[in-house]
Amino acid sequence: MTISLPKALEGITGKIELWTVAKCKLMLTRNKSNRPLNQENVTFISHAMKQNAWAFTGESIIIAENDDLMNGQHRLESVIITGKEQWFFTVRGVDNDAFKYMDIGKMRSAGDVLSIQNIVNPYSYATIAKFIINFNRGAFTKAAERGSYKKLKISNADISDFVVKRHVSMTESRTYGFAKENLLLPGNILSALHYIFKQIDESDASNFCKQLSDGIDVEERQPIYFLRAELKADQRNTRKMQPLERIALICKAWNFYRQNNKKITSLKWDIIKDDFPKPM
Repeated sequence: MTISLPKALEGITGKIELWTVAKCKLMLTRNKSNRPLNQENVTFISHAMKQNAWAFTGESIIIAENDDLMNGQHRLESVIITGKEQWFFTVRGVDNDAFKYMDIGKMRSAGDVLSIQNIVNPYSYATIAKFIINFNRGAFTKAAERGSYKKLKISNADISDFVVKRHVSMTESRTYGFAKENLLLPGNILSALHYIFKQIDESDASNFCKQLSDGIDVEERQPIYFLRAELKADQRNTRKMQPLERIALICKAWNFYRQNNKKITSLKWDIIKDDFPKPM
């Protein structure tokens, strides 16, 4: 039985095309059916292209019957910025009104990608990896300078590569975050911080996170004593700590702990006056 192509699809073509800077500039003059350009997205894609971390995925550039650009403006703009021509699958001849139905589905998350790669607890590992990458790229330091916290945009590929390469070590750290004794912090955050701290000293990281969770052998005036008190108070308070403040307090307590568990009289961090404490 032969199934005829619906008339509405006749004339639509698709092939892999090389998009040069000149071709992108010309096509963007026909950019009438797209949402406003998202500069953060352009910066993200451009960076990936510059670092040769951009791969052909089959995601298409879509052009309408009237030659207007319907999808792909951020990629084309990134080609212009970087000067790096790219191969894109290009679909031409789509109905002029089809833009109304684009981008309404759920985007694939990093957890979805890890699930496909058979990582157990993929969404947890994705969140842990995202925190670590944000931390290592200075997101918290920059946030302290601005007085607010904004996560950096991280690609699914970045997270996938991070988890696959460091899965064993991340699994070891995850046991601390998801220990039954940990009732003070989200498991993903404590897991990520254990991973970050153990790059400095693994034994100290393990002891610090264990004592933070269970409170065993923690004496008054020790940094973990005050940290646990602040986190418990935050759980009771209606006004919660900002994420930046909570992470800063943990890092500050860690630094005191590293100074032979230095005795202190209080544990505070001022988002206006204090620099973000770099773990040492």
